[in-house]
Amino acid sequence: MSAGGNYKTDIFVFRGGKYWQFDNKPKRKKPLGSLVEGAILAKNKWPGIHFPGGIGNNGDNFIIIYANKWSEWTPDGQKVVDEEDIKEKKIEIPDELDGNVDDSGALVPTDEQNGKFAKISRNRVCYLLIKNNKCYWSGKCLNVNEDEYKFPPNIIAAIKPKDNNWYYFNKDGKYCKRQDKDFTEVNMN
Repeated sequence: MSAGGNYKTDIFVFRGGKYWQFDNKPKRKKPLGSLVEGAILAKNKWPGIHFPGGIGNNGDNFIIIYANKWSEWTPDGQKVVDEEDIKEKKIEIPDELDGNVDDSGALVPTDEQNGKFAKISRNRVCYLLIKNNKCYWSGKCLNVNEDEYKFPPNIIAAIKPKDNNWYYFNKDGKYCKRQDKDFTEVNMN
């Protein structure tokens, strides 16, 4: 896994330019549900998309944020917003968010109604705001330990299936879970 996230009602996992789609109906030993389709080239569904990146959604649309660029896509694969620089760099952006594509980091919605997201990379969290087809850095980057949400470090995906728990994945595919709106510190151990 190099990235993953919720998209509409399903869950998508990305690795090596391909995607796997899960039905978001959690079962015993299958927190993401059953596989709908898998090992399909992502560029066939979203032509021109750039990976790796933090994956999330903006309403019904799919978004990806990588380094200082982002793009937004409709459910049928049409690009809504071209890849462009994230505007108004009000914050100090750590080196790992500014060009290192080995760690795509995770993108977690913190207030979907208002287009607010957290981008976690290694042990840092930075905040973004999507408004009027623009994506802005917001606030100051923090160490995950100092942040109110207490996201686990070194995660590459954050997924919330219908069981209303957040599953945080690292690059090795290990995960930990936490109930929605619970900000208790969790880790992969």
